[in-house]
Amino acid sequence: METNRLALDTRIRELFGFENVYFQPPNNVQMKYPAIVYERHGGDTTFANNKPYRFTISYDVTIIDKTPNNSLVEKFGKELEGAVYDRHFVVDNLHHDVFLVNYPHDR
Repeated sequence: METNRLALDTRIRELFGFENVYFQPPNNVQMKYPAIVYERHGGDTTFANNKPYRFTISYDVTIIDKTPNNSLVEKFGKELEGAVYDRHFVVDNLHHDVFLVNYPHDR
């Protein structure tokens, strides 16, 4: 499971080319924007003959920026395997775009 999370972290960093990527950051972390924050969302078990044979962890990946039209959002949606756009919201004048990501994504 940790291997998949680290693979997702690496893929996000490669895709965007910056270091402002945070996994479940504690409240005392001072983030730099734009930032990408991700955390575990849940998991999905696939069964065969009533036995589990595959388990995939899903993550909420949030792009946070001061501007509402961040180009990272479109790039993320087009280029990250298994990413599905979920929602947008604003908190403290920061725009949050959330994707649900199953990673690694089975093709």
